[in-house]
Amino acid sequence: MAPASKPTYTVRVRDLVEFVLRRGDLGGGGEFVGSDRALAGTRGHQKLQRSRPAGYEKEMPLTYDVETEQFILRIKGRLDGVLVTAEETVLEEIKTVQGSWDRTANPLHWAQAKLYGFLYAQDHALEHLVLQLTYLDLDTGGVTEFRERHTFVELQNFFEATTSVYLAWIQDRHEWCRKRDESIRSLTFPFSGFRAGQRELAVAAYRVLANGGRLFLEAPTGIGKTISVLFPAVKALGEGKLERIFYLTARTVGRAIAEKAFADMRQGGLQLRTLTLTAKAKICVRDGQPCDVSTCPLALGYYDRCKPAMRAALDHAEITRSVLDTVSREHQVCPFELALDVSAWVDAVICDYNYVFDPQVYLRRHFAEDGGDYGFLVDEAHNLVDRAREMFSAELDSAEIQEVRRAIKAVPRCAKALTKLILTMRKLAGPKAWLAELTQEPDAAEELKLFPSRTASNTGQQSSLYDQKNEVQTNRELPADLLPLLEHAMEEAEAWLVQNQPAEFREKLLELYFRLYSFRRTAELYDERYVTIIASLGSARIRLFCLDPSFLLGQAL
Repeated sequence: MAPASKPTYTVRVRDLVEFVLRRGDLGGGGEFVGSDRALAGTRGHQKLQRSRPAGYEKEMPLTYDVETEQFILRIKGRLDGVLVTAEETVLEEIKTVQGSWDRTANPLHWAQAKLYGFLYAQDHALEHLVLQLTYLDLDTGGVTEFRERHTFVELQNFFEATTSVYLAWIQDRHEWCRKRDESIRSLTFPFSGFRAGQRELAVAAYRVLANGGRLFLEAPTGIGKTISVLFPAVKALGEGKLERIFYLTARTVGRAIAEKAFADMRQGGLQLRTLTLTAKAKICVRDGQPCDVSTCPLALGYYDRCKPAMRAALDHAEITRSVLDTVSREHQVCPFELALDVSAWVDAVICDYNYVFDPQVYLRRHFAEDGGDYGFLVDEAHNLVDRAREMFSAELDSAEIQEVRRAIKAVPRCAKALTKLILTMRKLAGPKAWLAELTQEPDAAEELKLFPSRTASNTGQQSSLYDQKNEVQTNRELPADLLPLLEHAMEEAEAWLVQNQPAEFREKLLELYFRLYSFRRTAELYDERYVTIIASLGSARIRLFCLDPSFLLGQAL
C-alpha cells in the first residue's frame, strides 16, 4: 500500500522573515506611508528593472521544500532580479523608501535577500554569489546600493537557522491538527437528536462546504441554525476540505451563540482552537488612552514579546476577549494585534462582517494574497445588505475638517488645502451650511470671497436663510469638483505625515487623512448603484451612499 502523502504547509519568504526575525515596535516605528505607496513602489521596482543591462532576469519565482518525517514546508518567493556574467552572479532585492530614511539597510531586507540567495544557489549549484540590496528613494529618485558576497555554506547556515524557528511552530501546528482531526472523526452531533429540519440543514451545509459553492439557508427561529452549520463545517475541516472556518456575525449575541456551539462540541470531545475577534477600541486594556503606537507601552517593543504571548494564548482552545485581556496584560502586548497574529494559528475565527467584507479593515493577512480554502458562515445574512451599504459608502463633514484645519496651523500648506476643500463643500451644500458654520468662526474672509453677495449688509437675508429647515439634496452624480481639492488635501497631508514627526495634532490629521482616503476610494467605485446626498445640518455633509452593494459583495466573495 502506498504511503499517504504528507501535508504541505506553504509560507512566503517575506512572511517567514517577518515572523522569525522581526523585532521592535508595532507599525514599523509608527511610520506613515501614503495611500499610493504600494503603486509607487511597484512602479519604482519596474523602473529600476528596466534600467538594468541586457541579460538581467526579473521577477524570478523560487520554491524550496523542506521535508520532515511528518510534513513538507514549502517556501516560496519571487526574486526581483538576477544578472549572471562571466565574473559573478548578482541577485538583486529592490526596496523603495520615502520620507525620513536613515540610509542604512534594513536587517529584514538582508534576511530576505539571503534566503533568496540560498534558494537560487541551491537550484543552480553555486558555491558563492553576490547579493545586492537596492533602495530607490521615491521622493528624490536617488538610488542607494549595498552589496555583500556570500558563500553557499554561509547562506545555507542562515537558511537553516531561520527556518528552524518557523519549523518548530509548524511542528506544533501539525501535531495540534492531527489531534484535532482525530477528535473530529469521532465527534457526534452534540445533542441527543435533530430537531425537525435540522438534519436537512446540516447535510445541505456540508455538501457546499466540502465541494464549494454558496448556499442560502432560511429556517424558523429555534431550529438551531448555528450548530446546524458549524457541525458540518467542523467535519469538513477535519477531512481537510477546509483550512479555516470564519463565522461572521453582526451582533454580540451572534458571537456568543457561536462560542456556545463550539463549547457544546468540545463537551463531546472536540479539540479545536477558536478565536473571537473584538474591535480594537473595545479590547484595549489602556482605558481612555489614545491609540498611538509611538507612545503606547504595549506597542513599543511588541515584536520582542509577541511570540511568548502567542504561545500563551494558544494554550487556550477558546481564545476569547477575556483570554486576550489576561495574556496581553501578562506579556505587555497590544491585545488587538495579538489577536490578529494568533488568527493565523487557529482553526476557526468568530468575527464581525467587516473583517471579511469591509475594504478598509478586512483581514489582509488572510485575504489579500492567495487566500486559502476557507469556509464562510454568515450569520443572519439578511443584515449583511444594510451593513454592506455602510461599508461601501463614505461621508465628509466640513465641521470635522474644520476642527483639524484649526489644529494644524503649524502646517500652513495643508491647512490651506483643507480650507479650499471646506469652501467647496459649503458651496455644494448651499447657504445654510455656510451661515451655520460662519457663526462659529472668528475669521470669515475666505468664505466672503466665495459668497461675495453675502456681506455684512445682508444681515436680514442671512437670518432668514439660517432659520429655514435643514436642506438635503440627493442626486445621481459624483461631486467631481470636490475630488481635485480632496486629492490636493491628501497630498499635503501625506507630505507632512510621511516625515513621521511628533505633534499634538498628528493623530487628528492621520484620522482625517484616512477619512479622505476612504471617500476617494468610494468615489472610484461610484456608478449607477450610488447616490450622492448633500446636507446642511449645521455643517456641510457630503455622502456617497451605496444603494445596491450586491456587485461589491460579489467581488469581495
